[in-house]
Parts: sequence; C-alpha cells; structure tokens
Amino acid sequence: MDQSVEITLALGTNIGNKLQNLLSCLECINEQIGPIHKMSSIYQTEPWGNPNQDQFYNMVISGGTHLSPLALLRSLKNIETDLGRVTTEERYQPRIIDIDIIYYGNASINLSEPDLTIPHPFLQDREFVLIPLKEIQPLKLHPLLKYLPSELLNLLGEHPQTDIIMSSSGLINLQNS
Repeated sequence: MDQSVEITLALGTNIGNKLQNLLSCLECINEQIGPIHKMSSIYQTEPWGNPNQDQFYNMVISGGTHLSPLALLRSLKNIETDLGRVTTEERYQPRIIDIDIIYYGNASINLSEPDLTIPHPFLQDREFVLIPLKEIQPLKLHPLLKYLPSELLNLLGEHPQTDIIMSSSGLINLQNS
C-alpha cells in the first residue's frame, strides 16, 4: 500500500494501571501502525456488555497507516497480546487493553474470517466511543449510516455519566515529558 489511509481506533482498559496501559498502547501504535494525528481525552466509563467489572478508561485516536485492513487488524491484535491481553472465549471480559478499528478511511468492510467489520458494528451503540469520537472528529460521517457522532449520540438518548480522567492536552504534555 503506497498511500497512507486515515484510521480511527478506540482504546479501552480496565485492569491494572489504566493510564499506563493507554500510554503504552499509544507508543506501540505510533511505532508499529503509523503516526497518531489526534487523541481524545481519556474518559472513565461504565463497562459495556458485562456490568460486573471495573470501570474502563476509554479514548479514541486517529492517525495514518500504510497497512491494509487485515494487516492492521493483525498488528493491533499483536499489540494487545504484547501488552498482556489474554483472550478468553467469553466476550466483554475485563482486559488490560482493547483496540477496536472504528474507521479505515471511508471503507465498508465485512469479513467473517477473520472477524473484521468496518465501520465497527457497535459504534452507534457505544457512548464510550461516540463521546471521544465527537471530540476529535466531530464532522466525520459514519460511512453507512450517514450520521455525525453528535447525531448518533442524540439517537441513543440519555447518556451515563462520563468523567474526563485526562484532557487530550494533558495527555500530550505527559507524553512529551
């Protein structure tokens, strides 16, 4: 692939030192995937899919990559494993790091093997992705639904309390120190 493609990724963690988990993940993405152009604030959110676990730290980033969608997925899974994620049969379990591909340019991809769907199939259902997405890409239309992040949030109705743990500017300062 010769030309860089804009990608949007959602990061989440709810085990161990959550802030350090995200910082380590950002460093790996920058080194192995491509440059990060924008980072949202870090939000503390309620778990989704399985309420019987600790709260998450979530954020959304956008950047560029020369990797194909499948190579990107493989690289992200390797980063998760390198950072200590243990994959279980049961979904929505506590995890040291979780990286989801939200957007790959404006592509629409649906592959059952490996499990790769872009845009992310639950994007429109997850405040913990839509809120930080709205922060860094407020004018990015969902390629299939043709809604902005703010419009998708409005369709969800009332939102649970989301606390900002660290602003994006604070995160940038922390990374540069």
